[in-house]
Amino acid sequence: MLHDLIFALQGYPGSIFKETSNGIVRVVPGLPFLSPSEESSLNRLLKLSTKIIFFQKFIDTHNSTLYAEGAEKHSDGLLHGCYLQALCYGLEDVLESYYQSVLDIEKEILADPLLTFMHVYHSLEHYYLLFDALYDLISIVKSRKSHGCQILSTVHHASQTGNRVVLRAMLRIQKRLHLVMYRQLSSWLLHGLLIDRHKEFFISKSEEKGPNDSVSVFQDTFSSSTLGSQLEIFYIRADMLPTYLPSRDADVILFIGSSLHLFEKDLHKQQALHVGGSSMAVALKGLSADVEGKRMDGILKENQQEFMRDFLWLQNQDRFSLEEFESRLNKIRSTVARELWDLCVVKAKLVSHFMMLKDYYLLGLGELYLVFLEESAIVMRKPPTKTTEHDVNQAFLRSAIKVQLEEDGALQNFKLVIESKSSKESEQSSGYTYDASGIMDSNDTWSLLSITFQVKWPLHIIFTPPVLSKYNKLFKFLLRVRRAQLALQNLWALQMQEKCSLICTDDDDASIKQNISNLTLRMHMSHLVDSLQYYLQADVLESHFSNLLSKIKNPTSTDFEQIVLAHDNYLTALLAQCFILSTPVFRSLLGVLDICQQFCEVVTASIQSGTISAQEVIQGRVEQLASDFERQSSLLFHTLSAVCNQQCNPHLAQFLLLLDFNKYYTRRL
Repeated sequence: MLHDLIFALQGYPGSIFKETSNGIVRVVPGLPFLSPSEESSLNRLLKLSTKIIFFQKFIDTHNSTLYAEGAEKHSDGLLHGCYLQALCYGLEDVLESYYQSVLDIEKEILADPLLTFMHVYHSLEHYYLLFDALYDLISIVKSRKSHGCQILSTVHHASQTGNRVVLRAMLRIQKRLHLVMYRQLSSWLLHGLLIDRHKEFFISKSEEKGPNDSVSVFQDTFSSSTLGSQLEIFYIRADMLPTYLPSRDADVILFIGSSLHLFEKDLHKQQALHVGGSSMAVALKGLSADVEGKRMDGILKENQQEFMRDFLWLQNQDRFSLEEFESRLNKIRSTVARELWDLCVVKAKLVSHFMMLKDYYLLGLGELYLVFLEESAIVMRKPPTKTTEHDVNQAFLRSAIKVQLEEDGALQNFKLVIESKSSKESEQSSGYTYDASGIMDSNDTWSLLSITFQVKWPLHIIFTPPVLSKYNKLFKFLLRVRRAQLALQNLWALQMQEKCSLICTDDDDASIKQNISNLTLRMHMSHLVDSLQYYLQADVLESHFSNLLSKIKNPTSTDFEQIVLAHDNYLTALLAQCFILSTPVFRSLLGVLDICQQFCEVVTASIQSGTISAQEVIQGRVEQLASDFERQSSLLFHTLSAVCNQQCNPHLAQFLLLLDFNKYYTRRL
């Protein structure tokens, strides 16, 4: 019977010890040579047999070689994966000591036939708690359908115990699982390769046709006419992140791997494109030889062996240490951040690119856009056609020539585009229509105008499509303010010319009074728009741009992540203080600008018509616009005052002071 017991304890029950239909191994009832107390003790001992059979079935089911691509399911619903296979290897390691103990007991029984099963019971008694813990671990994995790095979290939670036997077993299993994680991390952090065929890692990749602002990600934005356009988005899967790894470490891992991936990917693409002499290869010629040398050698080539030894050291540790892990992770991050800073700031001249974006997106070249608004006025009033984009770019080029910017090398990196009207989502609110960017949609083509920037390697890791989309929002709004300001300035010349004509011809007092009334209304509008323009250019754009440059040029900082963070904060501050992120203020402001634009068009038409009947009809429209302006400007001031009281923004307070320097709006509240 003892030999049958030994076989049963190894997972092979026989005729005396049988496995029931529900998977429990028990003594066959009614054996004449066993007392009830002995049968009870044997059944308790056979709990180990029940558990070992359960473990063997789990291992046999999930320890198969991974042939299939993708995440195919096992018979119990668990997904194929390297972490699940590593869990099985860990279980085998832990159970090895149990099998060795059973083998030693069998040798003792062969040496001393007088030994009883109680000797077996006492020899294996310390495995009960261990088997219960392993059984609970597997049950949790199966019930939660844990996959990939989720298994790491489950094992880590099971290792939080005061029992030394259970703790050692869980740490051995965890070491097996960490072996898989460290191999994935080493390929991702040292080569930028995401090896994850079963979707188990907490870093994942998705491919989109365009930028997606709703996900916080690191993006590869390489685009080529030869190989096509593709946007690779890497993001953190929060459900896969092990619970004992802080999110800050996941962010660092995402940053390092994504950066290396971009450089490794660009290396292969540049080699393919260089043969054909494509635009990418031409663009890369602008970089110095040491930049391309860095590109070819890889960012971490000099330190790769050291970092690989660090990972091997971590793999060989019996227990995971977050402090040691973060120490080595930060060493890699510092190296990557320092190399990227040197590559982007020093060699790729990042500061000059920021200045280019300020000049063209943020209307820093005021003279250029002043001439452009005049050159493109006729084209932009008409509905868009197939030739509109070409005509607008020709007008932009003529404007650059007139202000002597035709030899500016930055000009060729920018192009004006007319977006498709059918692709723009619009909504109706408060009597005004807004496009998807939040800019008011009118009957002309101005609302469809945007600007593109040809980003050169390696700055595409900073100027991603979502970033350029934010710049375009600022461009549209600032251009709209400049248009309204220019229209009011041009209207003043026409009104003064009309006033002189009326006085010289001794026209009736009604016409002179109306002219003075329109001049007064134009003055109020011009005051508001000029104050807004000064606030945007001086208090917002110049102030934040100076802060950005000071952070980049800081000699004590060579961290690329700090540059990206400073640039993100810069853009967010611009969008916020230009009121683009505040829907009520933004729409009220656009309403005022739209009224000013309409007023200029109506009064200009009235002056140019010359007929009394036409002027009377137009004058009714002017009176309506005057009423609308008074209501909308008061609403704007009231909304801005409320925002200023809540945020205590000094720049906004300065803008309100410009608007209400003589308490004109305050008295009307």
